[in-house]
Amino acid sequence: DTTNLDTSKIVIQIAQKIREHPIIERRAGDADNVLRGLLNLSKALISQDDLAKMRDNSTQKSESSLIYEVFQHCLFDLPSSKADIQPPKCKSRESRKAAFSLLLKLIDNSPENLHELTTLMVPNHFVSQNVGKKPKDWEFLSMNEEKSESGYVGLKNLGCICYMNAFFQQIYMMPTLRHDILSIPDESEDKKNSVLYQFQYVLGFLQESEKQYCDPEAFCHSFKDSEGNPTNVSVQMDAHEFVSVLFDRIDTVLKDTPFSKVLQNCMGGTVAHQIICKTCPHRSERTELFYYISVQVKNKKNIKESLEAYIEGDILEGDNAYLCTK
Repeated sequence: DTTNLDTSKIVIQIAQKIREHPIIERRAGDADNVLRGLLNLSKALISQDDLAKMRDNSTQKSESSLIYEVFQHCLFDLPSSKADIQPPKCKSRESRKAAFSLLLKLIDNSPENLHELTTLMVPNHFVSQNVGKKPKDWEFLSMNEEKSESGYVGLKNLGCICYMNAFFQQIYMMPTLRHDILSIPDESEDKKNSVLYQFQYVLGFLQESEKQYCDPEAFCHSFKDSEGNPTNVSVQMDAHEFVSVLFDRIDTVLKDTPFSKVLQNCMGGTVAHQIICKTCPHRSERTELFYYISVQVKNKKNIKESLEAYIEGDILEGDNAYLCTK
């Protein structure tokens, strides 16, 4: 029997649940179904009698009201540079639609609630006396600082480091290698100058951050040239050389550790160099490990043709000929 059900008490309890509910949605593409359910349930249960009872029995300040909670914390709370997950609670289209629908229900035929909501809205619709003037002494935190709806974090180009950023993004898009690198414990005391630690920091930022982009300045500081100078972000570096030096330094750090094969297992390969005698079946073979190979792309339709050209044999003649002793 639900005829004697006191919905006002239930609505008050749901309002408290909404108030205590943490921020779950990280971006517009997420959907907090629990919060959306609480908002929709409040809308379905609440009545004018419930609103009257809530006002009559309320000893709370307006900052604790359901209208304030939905308007401020669910819809229009400003991002904070210190927050792990940025407000507001409702970022997805579904949850914001539910929050707006609840607000419309709360002010329906209720002058008191309409006045409260209008009071909250007015400060956001004023005409500043400083329009057209350059702002001073304030910082603008925009939702544009969050990563895109695609879920990917970008990288800031500090000058001429597109080769570096492209490499970071390629490694990030290899989940197995990314996970293995992030799993390596870096025991160096000087984290600031540790190439491995700063490399892990960039990959971890790309994986976990909610910000729009990662600033690789710290990595550039740790990745020094042969003279001990940090990466010059104004000078374009050869991508092949950069990867070669980086992998060599990481391999050196991981040598004699359980993680010594991390790069080789994911990025490494083996190439065999064979010398075959033309007059007898004898052949000699030498294998070599590699992280990358250089293939010809000019006049090639696809990578298959490039790889086929890479393994084509050459006839050694003249001074380049080998003397077969077999």
